[in-house]
Amino acid sequence: MADAPRPGTPAIYSAEDACTTIALACEDPCDSGRAITHWTQRELAAEAIKRGIVPAISQRSVGRILKRCRPQTPSCAGWLDAKPDPQFAEKCHDICQTYRLAPERAAAGIPTFSIDEMTGIQALERIAPTLPVRPGRVERREFEYTRHGTCTLIASFNVATGAASADIGETRTEEDFAAHLVAPVQQPRMHLAMGNLNTHLRVGGPLGGRAQSASALKAIISAAKDAAGFYATPRLIRCFSAILNIPWGSNFTPKHASWLNQIEI
Repeated sequence: MADAPRPGTPAIYSAEDACTTIALACEDPCDSGRAITHWTQRELAAEAIKRGIVPAISQRSVGRILKRCRPQTPSCAGWLDAKPDPQFAEKCHDICQTYRLAPERAAAGIPTFSIDEMTGIQALERIAPTLPVRPGRVERREFEYTRHGTCTLIASFNVATGAASADIGETRTEEDFAAHLVAPVQQPRMHLAMGNLNTHLRVGGPLGGRAQSASALKAIISAAKDAAGFYATPRLIRCFSAILNIPWGSNFTPKHASWLNQIEI
């Protein structure tokens, strides 16, 4: 089979030339000895000629070739090489089972809370007031702002009722986490679903579901080291003294699977 004659000027660069140029754009410029972090059309044209891919090519021709597949050569996006959790299936089942049983437990007076935190929230104040909507004009917000540091949001979500509560502060220490838990602890028992944040792991390791009294807690803390490698300290005794006599269960999401935490949905 042969292609029928086409009107217009014959193509200067073949499909093979175009594919090789696109492959070149996907390489690291440093591998070609160029002191740049991202390819430009000018640099690609020069490198294509240097390698003998084409005898001559302009940067605009390179741009037209790249437009066919739209490789994002001047941009960069972050990604996470997440290592799979060897206990993913077990932890996923545990979390889903916790959610499934939440209505039944709530009927028995045992609430289930989904808890998460957001740190480093900028506290911004605009230097001028926002201008309201006017006929023919949208609301206008001042571009410049004054920073007042950062704050942390600790929030919990009652899985059975949908009620949410939140606390905003400057830090996210064990004291802050414990203070947030004290508010909903008006029941004889409760269940918590949360991620693998270090303050959560410290709570869920030596404390979760086992501390029945201050003396029992001290005995556990004095000898225990949780799986995440965080030593419990007397500071935790002070932090959680308000909930020592309340049996509660900790259910953790698998690593890099915080999307299983309902409060994030």
